[in-house]
Amino acid sequence: MKYNVFRLAKENRAKVLLCTLVPLAVVVNNFPIIGVISGNAYVTSPSWYIALFALEALMIGLFEEFAFRGVLLPFVLENRSSSRKSIFWATVISSAAFGGIHIFNLFAGAGIGGVLLQIGYSFLIGGMCAIVLLYTRCIWICVLLHAIYDFCGYLIPTLGEGIIWDPLTVTITTALGVFALVFMLKWLWCITPETVKGLYPQKSNKENAPD
Repeated sequence: MKYNVFRLAKENRAKVLLCTLVPLAVVVNNFPIIGVISGNAYVTSPSWYIALFALEALMIGLFEEFAFRGVLLPFVLENRSSSRKSIFWATVISSAAFGGIHIFNLFAGAGIGGVLLQIGYSFLIGGMCAIVLLYTRCIWICVLLHAIYDFCGYLIPTLGEGIIWDPLTVTITTALGVFALVFMLKWLWCITPETVKGLYPQKSNKENAPD
């Protein structure tokens, strides 16, 4: 609660909107749109299961974003925001921690190939949410992006069946992922120490005065 991550930044609304468009495209693309349209993927569970699954995705997004972007990222950046380079690497490290923690899915019986893919994509999602937070200073946008990503990606495998990864979907996802990585790295490098300072409460003159 000590960090300023609950109110939308007012400095540049156009930049705030622009930096969320690419992450939004990535998370929505996690849904097997082509498979559903072609009839090769479909939900087999009752509609109220879908509502419960959406709530579950929202709760996961809420917990993980508060933990990693609401606490870990500002904590790591607090003493590492003196230059663009330090901000860049601090953000990469916090995103790598988010991706790396998914390795524990191996102990739940997941295959190593799937876990490695999840780690890589989680690193991308974590990095995008970190950049969105730094520009918008609104954790709720990150929560929403995370929840949409989980809902779109796991709805069919959890409550349905069918072909999710057809060749066209793989091609589109790969191209979009590469584009998003390049785009967001550029945005990350443009983050200045002044932008990061907005995450932290400004001390009053009285607090700054010498004893």
